[in-house]
Amino acid sequence: LRLLLGRVGDEDPTLGFDSPEQLLQFLRTRVATESNIVSATELMTDAMRATTDDGRKRIALTRQGAGLASGFSQAMEIRFGKEAASGATKGALFGAGYAKLANATVIDKTDERAVLVWPQLPGQDRNLSMIAADGRWYLDADDIDPIERASMIQAPRVIAAMQDLTDRLRNGEFNSPEELLK
Repeated sequence: LRLLLGRVGDEDPTLGFDSPEQLLQFLRTRVATESNIVSATELMTDAMRATTDDGRKRIALTRQGAGLASGFSQAMEIRFGKEAASGATKGALFGAGYAKLANATVIDKTDERAVLVWPQLPGQDRNLSMIAADGRWYLDADDIDPIERASMIQAPRVIAAMQDLTDRLRNGEFNSPEELLK
């Protein structure tokens, strides 16, 4: 249930950190090393603070997407075996980019804000704002860049398509992992 609902109201996240560096260390040692997409996503979103509807929606969609990726992986394992499921899970984790957090750094630090930056694709970095609130540091779920905002608009369709694909896989509609790509 927590996976689908995210946080309600202005409730603070479960985790807050003493400094941006402590938050970075958590991301490097816990999130980047987690092999389960749902667990990695819960850890990542637990470190977020959202005070706006868009920020809460961002957290909920992120968690819902991870849950669907996990369900898809489970369906792959049941239908085609552990190797196929392992490939699907690795693809989901790669898409989320959590392992790359091991190479993240903190830049532009002030008393109230900082920026987490890490390499996402060759020559392209990903940024995520950090914010201090009530003496604790969080990832700022309310700071949504235009590309992510566009993704959030498309997310309900992507989620519906992923659920449909998973349901069809569970119903035996595909005879091989390659057939899913068609």
